[in-house]
Formats: sequence, structure tokens, C-alpha cells
Amino acid sequence: MAMVMMLAGLPLITLIIAAVHAWKAGSAIVFAIVTGILFIPAIFLYFNESAWIYAPAYAVIALIGGVVGKSLRSGRGSE
Repeated sequence: MAMVMMLAGLPLITLIIAAVHAWKAGSAIVFAIVTGILFIPAIFLYFNESAWIYAPAYAVIALIGGVVGKSLRSGRGSE
């Protein structure tokens, strides 16, 4: 179950939160960097050293969500 959360649940939540943040605030890059950095303490608290690869992966997922949210924001402003 933990592997399902790590591979599907948490990335989906990250994507949604990043999209909503970019939609409301308009910033995508800073949120993605902060997401990657803030995942590092979680590695030591909840996971093991093999989870280091997920820090940049979550940053990339947050960046994708930010780009989606930013595009939704620009689409909203043109109406």
C-alpha cells in the first residue's frame, strides 16, 4: 500500500495542488523548487535512502501541474 501511495497517490496530489496554486497565484517554478526541497526531510522521516530519486520527480510533477494551472489562469483571464 505504501508503494501505491508513493507511485500514484502522492504524485497525483502534488499535481493537483501545484495546478491550483498556479491557477490562483500564477507562479509555477518557485512552487516546484520548494516542493522538491521540502520532500527531502520526508525521505529521512518516512522513507529510506532509495527515495532520493523522488525529490526531483516530485519537483517535475509540480512544475507540470504549475504549467497546467498557469495555462488555465491565462485562459480564465481572456473571457
